[in-house]
Amino acid sequence: MKKLKPTILFISENFLPETNAAAARVFERGIYWKEWGYKVKYITSFPNRHMGKAHKGYSDKLFQSEIINGLDILRVKTYIPKKKDTFYRALHQISFMFSSLIASLFTKKTDAIIVTTPQFFCSISGLIVAKIKRTLFILEVADIWTNSIKATQQTSGYFYHFLKRMETLIYKRSDAIIVLTQGFKEEIVKRGIEEDKIFVVMNGAKREVFNKKVTNSDLKDKFNTRNKIVIGYAGSLGPSQGLMNIVETAAILEKEKKLNVLFLLLGEGDQKEPLIKASEGLNNIIFVGGKERNLIPKYLSIFDIGLAHLNESNAFKTTIPSKIFEMMSAGLPIL
Repeated sequence: MKKLKPTILFISENFLPETNAAAARVFERGIYWKEWGYKVKYITSFPNRHMGKAHKGYSDKLFQSEIINGLDILRVKTYIPKKKDTFYRALHQISFMFSSLIASLFTKKTDAIIVTTPQFFCSISGLIVAKIKRTLFILEVADIWTNSIKATQQTSGYFYHFLKRMETLIYKRSDAIIVLTQGFKEEIVKRGIEEDKIFVVMNGAKREVFNKKVTNSDLKDKFNTRNKIVIGYAGSLGPSQGLMNIVETAAILEKEKKLNVLFLLLGEGDQKEPLIKASEGLNNIIFVGGKERNLIPKYLSIFDIGLAHLNESNAFKTTIPSKIFEMMSAGLPIL
């Protein structure tokens, strides 16, 4: 008799057509699982990241089922934040916690429930459903949530420590924890979590996608990159990335008349508008905006140097941005 593969309920706020690293990681892994014969049901939100409105092709429904590349997706309603600040983002994340909880309760029992961060609130709904249905609960930690909070905003003592205790409780209640770096594992072990249940599974990139020859003459002409050194960035434009450094660097280079260097920044994020405003009057920095995942290799092909940047907080010393793997696959030197 053929041995059946385990069934999985996977909860992730991020999924295609969102273009962030978390969405790409969940989707691409799902394709592998499908090829290997695993049956997975995904619960996610309607795409709306950084838009403040429903994504093109989606309406504001309570739920919507769809199939993407053979993957079974259930989208659930969330509050769409109209403003890009912490309070409204938190409302969005909490709304997904509740809607994913309700949706999960009405799904068939699976052998395991997997939840991925960011964001962390959905791990609460995953744990509750796993306990109710008496199934395995596996937590993937893409970012240590409270470390990221501390690194990017002011934290009040009591509230921050409450969040950290809640985060540690989720770690303790998990049957297994997947982390993206060895540093994350060491941090979680320091909180008293058993080392044996923590597994390091690093990010990666498909070399055949990023190292192939891409026709890019149209992009070179569009951005006038010929005879220039292009330092390129493709990722989130948020407080964690600390990209105001790059704007300041561009200003210094222009003041010193180093006109052969061009910064090309792809992506969306809460800091995009402040970055654009700070770069007004500079001719050596271009903000391209967010691009679909399948277009990223074409843009990487016009970079001479890839840029990976985080702010100077100690919290990010254990982080390895996924864009590093993509730039390595493209054969780029990395700054």
